[in-house]
Amino acid sequence: MFRGRRTVQSLLLAIALGLASSAGAETFVTVSDVPVDVTAKDAAAARDQAIAVVQSKAFDKLVKQLVPNPSDQARLHPSQQDIESFVQDFGVENERVSTVRYIGLYDVRFRESLVRKYLADNGVTAVASTADAAQTAEGAEQPSPPSSSAAPEPAISYPIAVPVAGVEGWVKLRNQLTGTPGVQRVALDALTREAAALTLDFSGDVVALQAALSAGGYVVLQTSPGNAAGPGAFQLRAAGAEPPPAQQFAGPPPMTPPPPGPTQQ
Repeated sequence: MFRGRRTVQSLLLAIALGLASSAGAETFVTVSDVPVDVTAKDAAAARDQAIAVVQSKAFDKLVKQLVPNPSDQARLHPSQQDIESFVQDFGVENERVSTVRYIGLYDVRFRESLVRKYLADNGVTAVASTADAAQTAEGAEQPSPPSSSAAPEPAISYPIAVPVAGVEGWVKLRNQLTGTPGVQRVALDALTREAAALTLDFSGDVVALQAALSAGGYVVLQTSPGNAAGPGAFQLRAAGAEPPPAQQFAGPPPMTPPPPGPTQQ
């Protein structure tokens, strides 16, 4: 099931507008079209493993781009925690799921300064690169289709943006949502350190969706109206949590009048 980048970006923007970012001067390097194919005890476990695997594979590709010397490449052995700290965010370009298997195609964006610091700390000299330029995946590593036991198509697919604390926050949220009555599937579209964009397949209308998630302690807010093409866009937050602050564009503050001068005699 293909998910366009424009949809993912618009979902994350709804949350990002309410968050102050200190990484304005940061530069990023994107590794595109990274395939992953994982089999586990069930589709949820396979997806969890795929998130870690695809970040590791993307980092290996990035190292091959930045470090041309194979002997230097072989000296690098970052932990999974190290790699996840280098990742700014990632997007799902294509994914398919069976009962025990998950395959997907990802774009992974790395924080260039952290990657280069890691290389320098390990005595490895990196070549110059173009920040924010998508890197073509090496080789034609294309996973084969999963078995025909795919999950049934949902009645309605709801695009939802939600604040989460990275991968661990996403996994916890996904586990909670999959246990909600009426939820047939929860698919991750994109993930940053502060927010996730997901598609929730639910067998019911908006009112039924809000009622089902309310029983689990969540509030669903519709941020754009639906039409013939889809149900619209939504935000999800825990009940009782403060919504993102509204942006104020009231213009510059009023000028302070100058202090009075000396009294004329």
